[in-house]
Amino acid sequence: MKVTILPPALIIAACVVTGIGSSRAQDALYRSQDFARSAAEIADCPGHVLIRRHPELSYVSGPTSPGVFIAGAWSQSLHDYTWLLIAKSTSSKSSRIDLYIRNIETAEIDEVWQVIEECAKRQ
Repeated sequence: MKVTILPPALIIAACVVTGIGSSRAQDALYRSQDFARSAAEIADCPGHVLIRRHPELSYVSGPTSPGVFIAGAWSQSLHDYTWLLIAKSTSSKSSRIDLYIRNIETAEIDEVWQVIEECAKRQ
């Protein structure tokens, strides 16, 4: 997995192209939870943990608007994301995480959520 930090303009463009920014109807909300970590911290951490486990995926992360960060795994073979995390700040030290899935097995997304929970506990 390659970690790619995209400039905001490219992330917004990717959101529009894949429909992330418009409709979530075709996507499944896997889980949603509040964490005592900033949106930037919680969005950035999973890619660094998962990078060694899944070299076939590319990981994208970056801000889309003030207080909102997006992160996810992009499949080169599918030309689509497999999971997408949207982190919205609820305060300077907390955020709401929505994890969407597409083209991913249950065991794989369970691993992603476990990593998110581990990232939230790090100090």
